[in-house]
Amino acid sequence: ARYQYDNENLVEQGEKKIDNSIGNKLFEKAKNYIKSNEADKATKLLEELLHYNFDVPQTEYFLALAEFKNGNHNRAEKYLERSNRRNKDPYLQSRNTELVGEIAFSQGKYAEAYKNFINAVVGVNSKHDAQLYNKAGIAALRAGDIENARRAWKTGSYLGNKDAKRNLIWLDH
Repeated sequence: ARYQYDNENLVEQGEKKIDNSIGNKLFEKAKNYIKSNEADKATKLLEELLHYNFDVPQTEYFLALAEFKNGNHNRAEKYLERSNRRNKDPYLQSRNTELVGEIAFSQGKYAEAYKNFINAVVGVNSKHDAQLYNKAGIAALRAGDIENARRAWKTGSYLGNKDAKRNLIWLDH
């Protein structure tokens, strides 16, 4: 397939739309590629899905995830920015913000990662929110911010995250 690229060399949507049943099968295949550490294959498939207008914000999120796993942090951030501009779903925006935090953490920008993990919390006291608080605590600790680490782990522990509870016990002893 021939793709159109924007000025940042990211694939743009084409004019045709893929059939949803075919798109769903290809999308699941791309997600499996990511899970099995074949992010380069996932990227190619997701670019094709994006070109054919399949669930664009979600596809851009997974493209960002694949690019992140391939070590292309700049491209990952650009796909996340586009995904956030196109979508108003709080859960997808939360996942986008969490991935921005993961990128910052992997680059040693721990204070920035902490802020992104906290900003990714949806506020529904979910298992995912509890995981985000644990990640925020780890980032805060790496940034040397003991109080925010404690606060994040306390909240994560309260929401039922066992790792946050263990980290809080470790910190307080």
